[in-house]
Amino acid sequence: MGSEHEQPGYVAGKIREKGFFFLISSSVDGNAFRKALPQLDRLIGSGKKLKDSKSTTAAICELPGCGTVFVKRTNNKGLRFSLRYLFRPARAFRAARAADRLFHAGIETPAVLAVGERRFCRLLLGGYLVNERKQDVTEAYHVLLNSPDPESCVSEIMDKAGRLLALIHLQHVIHRDFKLANIYFRKDGSCGVWDLDGARIYPSSVPQSLMMVDLSRLVASVFSVLKLRGDQYEPEYRDVCGQLARAYSACSPSLCVTGVAIEAALQTYFPAK
Repeated sequence: MGSEHEQPGYVAGKIREKGFFFLISSSVDGNAFRKALPQLDRLIGSGKKLKDSKSTTAAICELPGCGTVFVKRTNNKGLRFSLRYLFRPARAFRAARAADRLFHAGIETPAVLAVGERRFCRLLLGGYLVNERKQDVTEAYHVLLNSPDPESCVSEIMDKAGRLLALIHLQHVIHRDFKLANIYFRKDGSCGVWDLDGARIYPSSVPQSLMMVDLSRLVASVFSVLKLRGDQYEPEYRDVCGQLARAYSACSPSLCVTGVAIEAALQTYFPAK
């Protein structure tokens, strides 16, 4: 499968079983996991569904050999999907490589336990990413939505998420959906990132235009949540963009951006926000 053999550091073994191909970490009981593969879709379906659409199914479920985990399955959406992945690995492998790079760089993100795909001949039926289940964390979306002090909360999120995003970009990774729902806070106040399904790794530094997409996506999601709150706090875009720019740029001279540039990118990439 070409790049499926570009193994991240977590890989301890491979499993091929009845159309399935998986890379597994050392924390997975390979024999138990192998035996459960024929029932994998049923096990995902019986779990706690977090998302269930034509393109993606995400759930918290019990998987033999893994325990209680978060699983994201990318579903076959039809002919175009089938042709696109006829000779390339499922997107889950790319997401796993990005997550592994961040994890081993000390960036808070759920560890990858297993990643794989299921095919009939060469036809991709689905891709699977199995991550550790993060407990005692809260999405930044809910932190802001329920905060009694939204002004201070926005400032804290811009500072911590801005620094987090800078560290991600310094690893040559672009998230491509860096919004509040994909950022989480731990009880100690530190934050992490998940849902790297669309992430990409670049051989050198991330292109400036793509950095701006991630930055402006974050700002757009902040104002979306503030709109949902419906209270009197309505900050200026320039102020929020400025806070984010300062936090992001503080991490490295190579990441120097301005609030004006982020605001311009916001109007370019998310004009309706």
